[in-house]
Amino acid sequence: MAGFQGTFTRAIFALFFCSCIEGRIVKATKGRALLQIQIPDATYNIKDYGAVGDGKTNDTEAIQKALNAAGSAGGGTVLVPAPNTYLFTTIAFAGSNTNLEIQKGATLLVSTNRKTWPGETNIITGSSHNSLSITGGGTINGQGVNWWNDTTDFRPTTVYFHTVNVGLISDIIVTGCPNHCFEMYCNNCEFASVTVSNPSSTGPAPQSHNTDAIDIHGQPFYVHDCHFSTGDDNIAAHANDTLVENSYFGDGHGASIGSACNVWLKNITFRNIVFNGTTSGARIKTNQPCVGAIQQVYYEDLTMYNVADTINISMFYSRSSEPTTLVINNIVFKNITAHNTVTETAGYFDCVSNTPCQNIQLTDVTHQGTAPKPWYCSNAYGTASDVTPTSCLKTLNADVEKEAR
Repeated sequence: MAGFQGTFTRAIFALFFCSCIEGRIVKATKGRALLQIQIPDATYNIKDYGAVGDGKTNDTEAIQKALNAAGSAGGGTVLVPAPNTYLFTTIAFAGSNTNLEIQKGATLLVSTNRKTWPGETNIITGSSHNSLSITGGGTINGQGVNWWNDTTDFRPTTVYFHTVNVGLISDIIVTGCPNHCFEMYCNNCEFASVTVSNPSSTGPAPQSHNTDAIDIHGQPFYVHDCHFSTGDDNIAAHANDTLVENSYFGDGHGASIGSACNVWLKNITFRNIVFNGTTSGARIKTNQPCVGAIQQVYYEDLTMYNVADTINISMFYSRSSEPTTLVINNIVFKNITAHNTVTETAGYFDCVSNTPCQNIQLTDVTHQGTAPKPWYCSNAYGTASDVTPTSCLKTLNADVEKEAR
């Protein structure tokens, strides 16, 4: 089943990941099933529109003029040339078929002068356009240390795509996110060779909070060959047909699904990922009271070092005791090795009695080094094979299954 899932996801990408505009092709550089965006040949260098690039002059107007010119012409490449640093507040894609190319050695530096901030808006926005990309090897620096400790002020998302069809984020570095780094309501979207770097939310100061690397809200969605260290979820999946693979997760809250409420999610895979120092590894979190379902989820080929909470399903994320009808079903954990865990339990399944978690499959799941306490299971049912320490999952009997319906 898991093999079919991976092939199915790639087939979706092969079918949809192409735009039919004449011109140069923008594409990712590593991995498989890569999205290609064809855009017009025209290039709009932000320096030609007045950008100074000294890291002190506000270049927002110049960058936006270049984006507007590309949008008016039907698309093209908006070039942020190296080796300069360009101070700005907020910018927005102005049309479809546009690539924002931040050259390696160039930095888009977010201003922290609240007096120049144009209201509660996000930093880089793409809305209601098709075929948008951010590439080039450069850096977006949100200067988040100036935002993280301010609990009273608006904190902007670094990149926000809304109702975008076909999006590519490739070969860039994002650091110092004031809030979520990428909030992606984007169908047919790919992340390739992207680095997100923010401090942990639990380590020494400065701490970053709510700095999710990617929140996925569109489908299909493909993430690969990425490096995410941050103060919240490394990935928060909220959409079907999601594949995350061949990546590294450092600080953060892990490979998360949810928190979920009133959604129907399926066909989500995390595989071939190294976790090092994350507070959670494989994690599903839901709220109450809610309707919906989470099913056909695959966590495979994961290696964890010093992870506090290796495997976790909790249906009490909101800490409510109200009844729910949301169902968690067909969740696979396969070929997972945890080294030197600092967890209280080998794994944690805390499900609601009227809709217990069903068909959880544990295969080749081992904890090495510091021995954790036994697994915790509440209203969780499934099978286990080659699992250490011994799993606490129970077989779902007919009475429990009838009660859960």
